[in-house]
Amino acid sequence: MGYIYHENTKLIHDYPEEPNLKWNKAVIIPGQRVAQVNASAMSKDEVDQILQKLDFMAHQANNESIARMLVSEADSVLALVRIVKKEIGGAGVFAGIQGAGQQLDICWVRPRHIGGALINKAVAANKAVWGQALVGTYGQPVWAYSTFTAGTALDFVPSQQMDDYAGMLHIGFIDPVINPHVDAFTATLSGRTTSAQTLKWNVRKAFDESVMPVAKIEMPILAMPKATQTISVMPTITNGDSKLELLSILCGKAESLAL
Repeated sequence: MGYIYHENTKLIHDYPEEPNLKWNKAVIIPGQRVAQVNASAMSKDEVDQILQKLDFMAHQANNESIARMLVSEADSVLALVRIVKKEIGGAGVFAGIQGAGQQLDICWVRPRHIGGALINKAVAANKAVWGQALVGTYGQPVWAYSTFTAGTALDFVPSQQMDDYAGMLHIGFIDPVINPHVDAFTATLSGRTTSAQTLKWNVRKAFDESVMPVAKIEMPILAMPKATQTISVMPTITNGDSKLELLSILCGKAESLAL
């Protein structure tokens, strides 16, 4: 068992069904400090599997800062899975990589997910990363982009509605370039927009390629099933390479988490 698991053993127990769970550890509706969600029951065995999966996803030896993010937000990951599980019903138990059909799994969001069927329920046009056109079902295959105007906000995740049986938890961002030049973001959920949040890329041990630029969101942002979301960012230069990438966890049915 790894770092995230050991730091969150207190979370390992059976959870009852909670149709009116009050959650204040993630932004679900901006302006609403406490949101009420419908959360499924969850067994201690499922929780055990989720924490082990988070350890695998974080890969502490590779990037300790990302592992630390997941330590502090593991309870919101459990809340996300319980919310999605409730929408699916009895077949939606968490099974990780061993799952199939309607059983649940979690993964890091890939660029192909943005604008794809799980995040863009209607598969509407031009909803991939940076508002680009879709390529096949799952959108653009890369995060990289270079067409900006300094001081003009741009939709990184264009407005799109989550699938009925999927949810997302946004935890932070990375931008693996020497000088990241996207310095702030806003998130819009349920028609309400957060205040602009600064991305302090320069707060790191060394300002070179040897240290991954990572920015944690003050509080995770949880997009529930059927929720409509937009993430907008502010570039500081006109054009220039960006590889801005979401550190976000996607939860869905195993059969839907396809290549």
